[in-house]
Amino acid sequence: MASKQDYELDVNDPNKTRISHFLSSTGERLTKVPWDQRNIKEADNVVAAYKFESDDQSLSITVISATSYHDANRIAAVNGFNELSHGKWGSNGSILYLVQSSDKARVSATVSIFAGEE
Repeated sequence: MASKQDYELDVNDPNKTRISHFLSSTGERLTKVPWDQRNIKEADNVVAAYKFESDDQSLSITVISATSYHDANRIAAVNGFNELSHGKWGSNGSILYLVQSSDKARVSATVSIFAGEE
C-alpha cells in the first residue's frame, strides 16, 4: 500500500477532507490531471471537481463535489455515467466518484472503498 499522500484540492470545497481521505484509502499513488469541469452537464451544481490517474495511467478517478446528494445523482444520470463500459460511479453524500479502468476487478475494489468509507 502506498504511503499517505496529500492531494491538492480546492480550498473552498467543504468536502476536501473527506475526498482526500477517500483517495488516500485507495492505496494507489495518484496524480491530479488537468480536467475542465465546465464540460459536465449540470455544472452549476458542482462545487469542485478533480481527476486523478494512477502512475501507470491504468486507473482514473474523477471526484465531483456537488451541492447535495440529489445533485450528485442527477449529475451522474445526465452525464451518462451508467453507460460506461470500463467504469463505475457511486456517491457518498454529496460526493460523486467515477472510477475507470480496463481492469474490472480494480474498478470494483476502488468503488467499494469510496462507497464504504465515511
